[in-house]
Formats: sequence, structure tokens, C-alpha cells
Amino acid sequence: MINIIDSQTPADVKFDIFKRINQGGRPLNAQEIRNCMSLPTTRQAITQLSRSEDFLSATCGSVGTVRMQDQELALRFLAFRMANIGLMEPYLGNMDRFLDHAIDRLNNSSSSVIEGLSSDFFRAMKNSAHLFGQFAFRKCLPHDLIPGARRRLINNALFTTWATTLAEYSDQAVKLQTQGSFAIRLADSLQQDPQFLDCVTSGTNDRRRLSYSFSIARRLCEENIL
Repeated sequence: MINIIDSQTPADVKFDIFKRINQGGRPLNAQEIRNCMSLPTTRQAITQLSRSEDFLSATCGSVGTVRMQDQELALRFLAFRMANIGLMEPYLGNMDRFLDHAIDRLNNSSSSVIEGLSSDFFRAMKNSAHLFGQFAFRKCLPHDLIPGARRRLINNALFTTWATTLAEYSDQAVKLQTQGSFAIRLADSLQQDPQFLDCVTSGTNDRRRLSYSFSIARRLCEENIL
């Protein structure tokens, strides 16, 4: 059986058709489907970001690669960064659809746009590594920062909010902060604000919860980074 999809078919329809076709055997996950729907330039760009030294340093190399979890995190950054600078629509609460649209937008972007986004990503990763050290993107309370404590996993909501927010700051401004100093600031915020802790614990893709998490990241940056 052959499925012929017209070039003018909306991106949403293309993704839905591909998802339905791939229901047999071991179903592809959402990011694996996006990878199949990506043009070579988009696929290469996302792969390079997820394998970059900056990403591996910021995440301590602890993000899975077998089912493209690392590439989905990189894509999350690209999607929210594009939304912030007006290259795609704002996030409305459906993460899968939002990331699907991001792939479609990247497929239709020039090399200069992708290079600019990649530069933003590398800056965000460097800034995150400097400010949080080994605790970057992890849901840590103060007791989790004690030497010898079990290291928390990467939290998707914290990655999304902090990476996107720190892309706005220059390396020079961030390096004026003491290395690792934001780990305790974030841990204190999580402990003192039950709403914030809840937002990065359950229903993390909910638009209002993610918006609240963004507000905390922006506030901490505005209060501490000149």
C-alpha cells in the first residue's frame, strides 16, 4: 500500500498520518516520528546540538539517547526560543503538537536562522553549566545539594524554562555570578514555594504551570544578573 501526501498538505495532517502508519511492531515515540519527518538539515542540526560538548557538560551526559530523549530536549529549547523571538506561535498547552510545529518551522528555515538558534542553544548551555554546575535542570531541594546526596534526574520543565531564559543573557553577564550559585537559589525557591514545586512535579506541560515556572526563572535572573 502506498500513501501519497500532497506537498500542500498541512504539517499536522502529515504527522497524524505518519503516526497512524507506525502503529504496528514497536511503535515509534513522538520524537522518533519527528526525526523521520525532518529534512536532513533539521535532523543534522538537532543531532549536533544534542551531541555537543556544551549540552553534555550542562546535563552531565545523563540524558538518554536510545529513544532520542536528548534530541527532544534540544528541540524543546528550539521551539520555545523560536516562539520567544516570533518565529512561531506561542505555546498553547499541547507539547506534542508544539514540537511537531517546531520541526515544520525548522524544515522551512534558512541556514542562517538555524545557525542563530544553535548559537543561542550553546550560550544557554554554557550559562546553565556555570550557574548551576552539576545540578543544572534538576529538581533539587536544599538537602539534595549536600555532598553525597543522590543526584536527581534531569527535569524537562526546568530544562525548558531555564535553558530558554538563560539564552537571553550574555556569557559575560553570567560569569560575573559565582559558579554554581544558582543551585541554592533554585533549591530555596522550590522549598519555599509549593506552587512552583508542584508545577515542575506533575502536569509539567500544562500551559499555566509552565508559564509559572518561566516566571520564577525570569525573576531569579532579573534579581541577580545585571
